[in-house]
Amino acid sequence: MEDTQTAQLLMDILLQNKIMGSMAATKVMRKLPAISYSDKIDVNGMDLFDVSQELLQSYGRIVGTDNINRVICAIVGSGAMNMNPAALVVRTEEGVVYASAAAKEGLIKQRTAEKAVNHFFDLLKSKI
Repeated sequence: MEDTQTAQLLMDILLQNKIMGSMAATKVMRKLPAISYSDKIDVNGMDLFDVSQELLQSYGRIVGTDNINRVICAIVGSGAMNMNPAALVVRTEEGVVYASAAAKEGLIKQRTAEKAVNHFFDLLKSKI
């Protein structure tokens, strides 16, 4: 996905879920670049869709689920003190869990998207 598509998707998710607060914050967020990060983990043939959904309910707020394609989209806290919202998309297949995140970053890069994915994988590893 192109950076402009990622940025627009993230803005749409954040705006639809009233994450950004005031109009001033919304204007500032529109100008910040969206940074994305993706990774996968091998889970030895296990299907972890239900476990992933349970983790995301406790870790953040689920904003969409596609049971047929085994995809879950959530808003999670990440970055410094988990104060930055990140859009996290998790897709499960038999044996593999894919996670992608996107977040807005300011002048000081906090690796918000990368931390969101890695934190989700840490939680997942603790459950299996």
